[in-house]
Amino acid sequence: MTPAPEGLTVVPEPSFSTREIALAGLADASQAIRRAIDADDEASILTRTAEALGHLYALWSAYGVNGKQQVAWAASDVERRNVVAMVYVRGEVAHRGVHAAMAVGFGEGPYGVGPFGGGWLWRECPARPGYEASAVLYEEQALWCWVYEPLERALAWFATHEPPAR
Repeated sequence: MTPAPEGLTVVPEPSFSTREIALAGLADASQAIRRAIDADDEASILTRTAEALGHLYALWSAYGVNGKQQVAWAASDVERRNVVAMVYVRGEVAHRGVHAAMAVGFGEGPYGVGPFGGGWLWRECPARPGYEASAVLYEEQALWCWVYEPLERALAWFATHEPPAR
């Protein structure tokens, strides 16, 4: 091992894995969304939602499932279907080049959207060509739910399901 150049300090390896960091980040962002909703802080809601989706995608990447296979991967497992729904939202952000709020939209009470009134809810999101089946999972798992609900469910799934060894 080559010693560090004079004047530089060698930083020890982190105590946490990238998976543990992403899990903690998703948990923190999901909790921050709840606090921001309570405070009616629109900027924080949108920022933390985008942050949560980034952490979710970092966790998802370890599973090695490509976009065209994600619905088959989810099969009939409701929690996997929820994970794919959130991956779909994140894909809308990345592939359409829009902010999370513009990809799916949110309704802010008291004039919010949804069949159950206002609030920061996931709302209708048009299907992207080639990903119609993923859009169906989004409608099934996230549509008209509070923004944090499917993110917290995805966090619980990731926390209990290690990715396959590569």
